Amino acid sequence: MPDRPIAILAPDAAAPGIQAILEGQGVAHAVSDPDALAGGIAEGAFSGAIVHSDMLDAVAASTVPRAVTDQPPWSDFPFILLVERGRPGGLGGVAGMLGNTVPIELPVEPGLLLNAVQAAIRARRRQREAEAYLKRHEDSERNLTAMAETLEARVRERTKDLRQANERLLLEIDERRAAEERLRE
Repeated sequence: MPDRPIAILAPDAAAPGIQAILEGQGVAHAVSDPDALAGGIAEGAFSGAIVHSDMLDAVAASTVPRAVTDQPPWSDFPFILLVERGRPGGLGGVAGMLGNTVPIELPVEPGLLLNAVQAAIRARRRQREAEAYLKRHEDSERNLTAMAETLEARVRERTKDLRQANERLLLEIDERRAAEERLRE
């Protein structure tokens, strides 16, 4: 399965610069607002997200934290937060709401951002592999359960057949004993 793009949520003035750094990597996808990012997270459309510090308050007030909370157990959606040095109050509670975050100070050093994006994509790929493994495991468990139920049904049926055969034999034995008794008399 090919890697999914990294969403970029940044002000209009900053988005082209971020996309330029990632140009040629084939990994960038600008999103228009936090709710579009939340929808992409819920749909599994992205490998991760880059969020500019100017968008953090909007992200906190959007459906993004809910989309992160609603992820399946295998998922830990990665966020790269581009933050200004000395931002008042730091990241606040946004990083805590988002969970898997890597802060990078602005102005962005291109190599650092590329490394963070590649690490996010690798991590998401491993998560998707874990998802596939868990699905195979669940499928195997369902198959084993179905086979066990089939086996139990066959055992019940065979046990019933054996019980009936045993009852017939016992009846036949009783009939033979009775016939032998009558012959002796």
